[in-house]
Amino acid sequence: MEIYIILYFTCIGALFISKKEKALVIPILLLWAMFAFRDLVGVDDINYIKSFENLSKGWSYDIEFSYQLLAAFANKMGLNYKALFFFYATVSYILLYKGINTLYKTNQRKALFMACFFGLVFVSAMSVMRQFLSACFCFLATALLYKENKLIKPLILCVIASLFHGGAVIAIPFLFFMRPQVHITYKAKLIVIFLCVLVGYSGIITRVLEYSMHLFPGSYQIYSSSISGSFSSAGGTLSIILLVLFFVQALMSLRAGIKEPTNKMQIVMEKGQLAYLGLLFLFVHAGVASRLAFSFLLFSATIPLTFMQRIKKKDRVLTMLAFFALMLVLYLRAINSVALSGEGGFLPYNASLKFWS
Repeated sequence: MEIYIILYFTCIGALFISKKEKALVIPILLLWAMFAFRDLVGVDDINYIKSFENLSKGWSYDIEFSYQLLAAFANKMGLNYKALFFFYATVSYILLYKGINTLYKTNQRKALFMACFFGLVFVSAMSVMRQFLSACFCFLATALLYKENKLIKPLILCVIASLFHGGAVIAIPFLFFMRPQVHITYKAKLIVIFLCVLVGYSGIITRVLEYSMHLFPGSYQIYSSSISGSFSSAGGTLSIILLVLFFVQALMSLRAGIKEPTNKMQIVMEKGQLAYLGLLFLFVHAGVASRLAFSFLLFSATIPLTFMQRIKKKDRVLTMLAFFALMLVLYLRAINSVALSGEGGFLPYNASLKFWS
């Protein structure tokens, strides 16, 4: 567990100590190294290894064509499955670095985002590398939408994301909704999220999926299972905490007489949060169908940042410290929970340079 604690404080400390924009390179490199050189950590790593081995034998495996191409290239070069971990980690963290730097200019905000990344995203990111990569594409797409307010580049990025994980196709129509000029009031957000929670817990979506999933390709039929053992955070402690924070920030805004956010970044971030939480709870009883929300996974780490905007300035330092402490607790709790379940090799952490078959 010590390595994870050291990683947290080193990444956050590096951003507080330095005022340089490039300080973000330190936490990104450390996280990249942990992801890229791991032997077997994530919940889905066993499936990735199995698919790689099957493909290397010339057998078919129902997985994205991009993964098949990468596996074929690695085999041709005499590399093993770890080469794919390395590739996915490298591209993911390059995209995440660009996305964070596009959205946030101060290291204080970057530090809070990184703390929330540890507390809310880290375990999921390590567990489902294909979806994490697609989420990083979608996050950068939204960051560019915020910065340039043009759809072409973001659409291209989301299309590329869907090549690495088919579920990311859901982000394409959402981009039109994510544009800063599309306004959504806090009342509307509360109604939408309430309906998603209500419909999700009613089980209606589960029944619809059970009857209709035979119409979809085999690789998608797992999403109809309500008893799947695959990793999903829907309805768990983290998602409930985020839901409460989202509700509270909306209610605080309405109480302050703010009908909708006026800050451009706030508008975009809160829409991403709405998309993530809405999809997560809409599919809360539909097994890994809730993973469709993972295209917007990184927006979960922005909720504390937008929440801070509704706190009085004199109380923000104390609130921020409270978030840093909470995220550390959630981060360690998530690692320990997965380790105890026996689904992932988080404890002890093992890494190597053994990339050759």
